[in-house]
Amino acid sequence: MYRLAEIELIQPLPQSSLPGTASASAASVSAGEAAARPVMVLDPDEEGFCRPLRELLARRARPIPLIDLSGELDLTDAIARERPGLVVLNETAAPGKLEEIARAVRATPHLAGTALAAVTEGDASLAHDTLAAAGFDAVWSKPIHYLDLVALLGAEPTSAAAPQPSPVSPAR
Repeated sequence: MYRLAEIELIQPLPQSSLPGTASASAASVSAGEAAARPVMVLDPDEEGFCRPLRELLARRARPIPLIDLSGELDLTDAIARERPGLVVLNETAAPGKLEEIARAVRATPHLAGTALAAVTEGDASLAHDTLAAAGFDAVWSKPIHYLDLVALLGAEPTSAAAPQPSPVSPAR
């Protein structure tokens, strides 16, 4: 089914268009609104990056949990297990492994909707093409602006009380 949908030979129908599923569809929508797909992050900067990101995601109309990958032995396995909406990986936290992780995530059918972002330190011009070819949707240098993250999540930003254009991390 996945491959047929991928080459557009079949298309999924919304549950609301199926006969006798109006109440089931409403229940699944409300359940889907309650549980947003988490964001996973691997970055050594807890105070300047992870904590502010956690706070920004918590202020959203639909809060999104942030899962820290720093304690995971197998990052690809952790990503496959959690099925996040976005994974942010810092090159200094996983040196030489970003391309391998991206290729493994892109090769896993149930992770097709997972956005991948790489955070590089310093000049990212050389790494950008390599990381994009490996499957990353975005390659960022710090400071990372919250609106860039929101664009990858594909959802609306925080409520009006939260400062939207502020960086997640201080400039280096």
